[in-house]
Amino acid sequence: MRKKKQSPPVPEKTGLSRAMFIRYGTLGAAAAVAAPSLLSAGATAAFAADVPQPKDPSAPGPVLPGNQGGGIPAGPASYGFWASDITGWSPGLDPNAKHFVCHIPRAARIAPFAATQARPNLDPSTQVLTIDGDYRGSIYDERARAIGDESYVYTFRYWQYLDVFSSWHGQLTPNVPADKVADKNASGRTYGVLEVPNAGWTEAAHKNGAMSIGCWFWPRNGASFSDFVKKNPDGSYPVADKMIEIRKYFGFDGYFLNQEAQVSATDAKAFKAMVAYLKSRDPECYLQYYDAMLESGSLSYQNMINSKNVGWLGTAQKPLMDSIFMNYGWLRGWGVSGTGGPDPDLTKSAKTVSDLGFNPKKVAYGTTEFQQGGFNPSEIFGGLAAPGKNPPVSWGMFVPSEFWNRGCSDGTTRTVLGRSIFRDLEQKFWSGPKGDPSQSGRITEPTQPYRQNIWNTSGFDGVAHSVVEKSPYSALPINTNFTIGVGSYFNLQGATASTKAWNNAGIADPVLSWQFWVSNAAGTQSSVTLDESTAWEGSHSLRIKSSAGANPESTVHLFKTDLTIGSSVTATVMVKTSSAPALSLVLAPKAAPASVSTVALTPSGAAVNGWTAYTANLAPTTGQIAKISLKVAAAGSFDLNLGSVRIAGNGTTPAKPNGFSVTAGTAGSNGENVFLDWTKAADAYAYDVFNVDTAGAKTWLGRCHRDCFFAENVAIPANKTMNFELVAISPDGTRSAPAKASLLL
Repeated sequence: MRKKKQSPPVPEKTGLSRAMFIRYGTLGAAAAVAAPSLLSAGATAAFAADVPQPKDPSAPGPVLPGNQGGGIPAGPASYGFWASDITGWSPGLDPNAKHFVCHIPRAARIAPFAATQARPNLDPSTQVLTIDGDYRGSIYDERARAIGDESYVYTFRYWQYLDVFSSWHGQLTPNVPADKVADKNASGRTYGVLEVPNAGWTEAAHKNGAMSIGCWFWPRNGASFSDFVKKNPDGSYPVADKMIEIRKYFGFDGYFLNQEAQVSATDAKAFKAMVAYLKSRDPECYLQYYDAMLESGSLSYQNMINSKNVGWLGTAQKPLMDSIFMNYGWLRGWGVSGTGGPDPDLTKSAKTVSDLGFNPKKVAYGTTEFQQGGFNPSEIFGGLAAPGKNPPVSWGMFVPSEFWNRGCSDGTTRTVLGRSIFRDLEQKFWSGPKGDPSQSGRITEPTQPYRQNIWNTSGFDGVAHSVVEKSPYSALPINTNFTIGVGSYFNLQGATASTKAWNNAGIADPVLSWQFWVSNAAGTQSSVTLDESTAWEGSHSLRIKSSAGANPESTVHLFKTDLTIGSSVTATVMVKTSSAPALSLVLAPKAAPASVSTVALTPSGAAVNGWTAYTANLAPTTGQIAKISLKVAAAGSFDLNLGSVRIAGNGTTPAKPNGFSVTAGTAGSNGENVFLDWTKAADAYAYDVFNVDTAGAKTWLGRCHRDCFFAENVAIPANKTMNFELVAISPDGTRSAPAKASLLL
């Protein structure tokens, strides 16, 4: 969390509070610091066995000096809400609100199927909720953008393991001026109690079937808690009513309620009544509560679910909160290297909720604090959840992306090499130290004291060792370009469409089900990596390379599915290589997953900008297909970039967009800042926006799923007429004719 100029609440010595972790900025500071009591007696800041933080020595350094932010960005920016901001909000009074709306419904996930799990003997009922920052490393953390121009910020690509994403960073209220937003030492910087999750992250979550929830954080300096829980004479709660309206308008799924300071008994009673009112009016609103404030209003971390805090769940017949995120001391108590936690195997918490008629996997989250713990946390959930070992509750994570923020702090993620280093760390965190979810599990034992030696990836099991991958692939089309929502350029059909850095988590493709699960033939060794050096569409591709084997053969498992293949379905993969590999699509039927069918892919047509299409017509299936993989084989070796995978029927071309116009233009720092609008169509999955110069050359400005777009510093032509084009894109990638709009300066 972030609470500037504000002392953290003092925890009872029964556990470690998230309030002990105050993140001092984004790029300019080296991550979170802890209160001195965080370390147990005798622990030192480092020791000889430490694995050092990875760095790129050639990195240019932080974008901004320490304790400085980017101020208020040009164009639409989000902000934090106090009670008056909540009750006074409406879309009509917030002209930029539409730039933060998620129009993508949450995809349904397919049913679990052990035969195609990377770890077949994992229990699929274990859920994961992560409380995390979005776009870690952005200079605009405190007044965030949904779409930006930062190639070095964090976007998430392991949605297959998440059930719920909760935003966490703290945003300044709208009354804070730009100079104070930029200066983290300035006075008068007020943080909102309520924040809306970033629209790009909600879009990405929904594509993959996960929920995205906003955050309520108390305390905030200067705010009055009573203002938030006021009740009208008619029995309504104005803040709750607006929270429902805000959730539905912006298209997210609920709220994480972090009550981390004592309030009066009267206010505590009013808070619980307000939450009950909100839940009764909006039953679909997912609410998670943090194990901090008791129903009496006192602050007391229980480090488990017991009789003191279980009342926040309500009853099985009349639920209140949907789940509780336990405090971290359940395993080891206060000391990070000690023992004596109140519920070390989490069975007591599970029994507490079971006795009241709740499903422990749905309502109880045993937690791991990763912001300080990194790859060596004190709370080792993998000791309870592993292949063949079913945990009694689900898993809650706090800021697992902190490693990326630390990489931003010294500028390492500003380089292609630096980003590849930290993407590899991300892969090891989620898929295990070997980077393959089918080979997850620690290589060495975790080291004490915990929360030190945090870069030692070999001692961490990987999330895939405890949690089953989930999938939204229940129907065709499947169409991925391996876009991860950030890049240093943008390609279309292998040609450069923009050389500008960009970030928009919302346009990331639905994730691959495994990153990366590879089955090699005997004698073959191979690697799969995310490659920023070349792309068919977007800014990344997959590089698949053999490293051993006279006639190497590797099968890369891509999609966990539950779908049928109808008539006129074609598979197309775009490949860039100097060799001549043999490519095949491998389909595993649900009825007999081991009896796979292999469909040869053959080169089709002339290469386009160095990329060759490999295609095959797929035969209709009478049963469900449970897994789709790609086999690569060669005589000697192979080294290729995979740019896209498309499996689709005969798609229809979306109509040319309607209502396209430039609604405003203002002078930017190095060009014109423009707002563009159009009418969103039902047959359009996404839209590409282009600037067209006087010679007719097009530059990609961005892609989005909404009906509006902001472009910063667009070049102004000599004739002062700015021309733009808008192209609609269907789910299978088919593109419309362009709509055109102009702005005369």
